Amino acid sequence: MNTVEKPARMFFAVSALAAVLALRPPRRMLWWGVIAGAMAALPFVAWQRLVLGIDRPGGLINAITFGDLALLLALLSVTAAIDLRDEPRQSRLAAFGALAGLASSLLTGSRGGWLALALAALLFLRHARMLGGARVRALLAVGAAVVLVSWFVPASGMQARFDEGVSDVRTWVDGGNVFTRVGTRLELWKGASMLIAEHPLLGMDFQACRARLAEYAHEGRLDPVVLSLPHLHNDGLQELATGGVVGFALWLATMAAPLLFFAGQLRGAPGGPQAAVALAGVLVVTSYVSFGLTEVIFWSVKGSLFYALMVFLLMGFCLNAKEKIG
Repeated sequence: MNTVEKPARMFFAVSALAAVLALRPPRRMLWWGVIAGAMAALPFVAWQRLVLGIDRPGGLINAITFGDLALLLALLSVTAAIDLRDEPRQSRLAAFGALAGLASSLLTGSRGGWLALALAALLFLRHARMLGGARVRALLAVGAAVVLVSWFVPASGMQARFDEGVSDVRTWVDGGNVFTRVGTRLELWKGASMLIAEHPLLGMDFQACRARLAEYAHEGRLDPVVLSLPHLHNDGLQELATGGVVGFALWLATMAAPLLFFAGQLRGAPGGPQAAVALAGVLVVTSYVSFGLTEVIFWSVKGSLFYALMVFLLMGFCLNAKEKIG
């Protein structure tokens, strides 16, 4: 039952799609939830970081997962500000939510979302004219200013985290200390490639993978530090190791199918009422792909359910908006 619990929960999240299609709630209800989540995250981690002195605050969950989800809520708040642009007060509130979510992510010290942030900026610029050019550019400029200020303020730790990552990579490549945040990941990915090579088609049960990693460490082919972490810190490698090419293809479909749906909705009605919602859907999928490069974001039940619920909710709002157009 432990094996099927998480996928079952994600599967039953389709009820969110059914609820949206049946009840037809206004989109602002979705945006209010997104904005509230982004704004609630900031005082929580700010208190932990600045008052309690926790170096990597994460609320009540893992700091990486918290930072990734806070960043995604910030990006979704940007799409909320775009969709609510005809309601200045609500649009400004959404902009504050975007800044709060971004600040929350920076306070956690999580680096996994930096690529997602860059991809999101490209997406917003690509569709700026369709979504209201001046407003999008203004939000991007303010967001870039926050990141830039954080980079040059030592207390944020952003520049130190970047330098630490570069140093960790150099140390690992030179055969030095593996027991660093990045070095441990690189050693895990080395072990993952060895596991995949042994069972490329169907992979191995995760417990069998851990046992095999222990054997590699005993043989001196891997550093024993790989046994101290619960997963392989990369979604794709995790799926290849535990499910082989078949499992990887099934996992990839959970990302590709919604991405194609939202991209099609975005192209189908430029500037239409579902444009912002469709862009939000693209952001959810691309952000999760980015998060999964250095973390198994789907390892967390909270991370998995957030993905499934947001995908189905946004699909429902897209279909409702498209029906109104028709």
